Amino acid sequence: MIVDAFVPSVSSVTPPTVGAYQNAGTRPSISFTVNYSENVIVTGIPRIHLLVGSTTRYATYASGSGTSALVFTHPVVATDLDLNGIAVANSSNIDLNGGTIRDLNSNNALVALGAISTSRVTVVYPSLRNWYDLSDTASLVITGGLVTKLNDRIGALDLTHPGAPYTSTGFNTSSSAFATCAAGTNFDSASSVSTIGFIAVFKAPTVDSGYLIWVNNATQPMLEFMTLNTATLGISGGQYSGTTFGSTFTVVNNFWTSSSGAYYARAIKWDTPESRRLNICQMNGQLAEFFMFNTVPTSVEMEEIEAYISAKHGGLVFP
Repeated sequence: MIVDAFVPSVSSVTPPTVGAYQNAGTRPSISFTVNYSENVIVTGIPRIHLLVGSTTRYATYASGSGTSALVFTHPVVATDLDLNGIAVANSSNIDLNGGTIRDLNSNNALVALGAISTSRVTVVYPSLRNWYDLSDTASLVITGGLVTKLNDRIGALDLTHPGAPYTSTGFNTSSSAFATCAAGTNFDSASSVSTIGFIAVFKAPTVDSGYLIWVNNATQPMLEFMTLNTATLGISGGQYSGTTFGSTFTVVNNFWTSSSGAYYARAIKWDTPESRRLNICQMNGQLAEFFMFNTVPTSVEMEEIEAYISAKHGGLVFP
């Protein structure tokens, strides 16, 4: 009698593709492929524990029984958010969840997955249309030592960089998380893709007049610096209605300063989506990160994103 003494073990794990996942978006499901050393049979619904933000989610068994490659999938739900990258929990072991994973001779398979890198697998809310991070070198295209494109981490829109040189020196360090912008140095796009509001994190400009976000061929910028001193920053936002900006500006007061000298603009919005060419960062100052929404974010969504901003950029004070 020949006894099968070999126990199936995990030979490798194919993690989710790097990128931002979003309920009803272009990446609606997070999937792992667990590759075993031999063909296995699955019963029940084993699962992989995930930590999405502070919430435990599960990538449950979806397919592959009878082969050596098992697929586990988590369909992203609308309340999921993790801008720092999800994590595999449960000590990186498959939770059998009352089921089994066995070889053809009924030997129980090992469930240890080993280390899995998911730090760049992020999850965003459905309302978040675009997410740009100038402190992340992976989101930049650099040609000849100059930044020529800023990639949307969600993947919907890229901003090209025309104008004066914009170098990558000093990116992605705690002291240089903000990228320097100047008049004539900016990123722009073919279309702002139905933006109705945004969040921006930036350092105060060194002049008392300049644009942070504006629209090509519009009579008024979305956000303009009007006054500046050592304690406060006065900002004006153009009132958008229908297809044009009105002539009246309204001062935006919800800005805070931090020990790092950073400022935060909270969810400035318009009454209808803005869909014209977008330009950002034509100012003598620095921009770190900004988020664009196609629907108005809820208070819960705002609080979650504010917590991420505060932890990443340091010391920002929120109301």
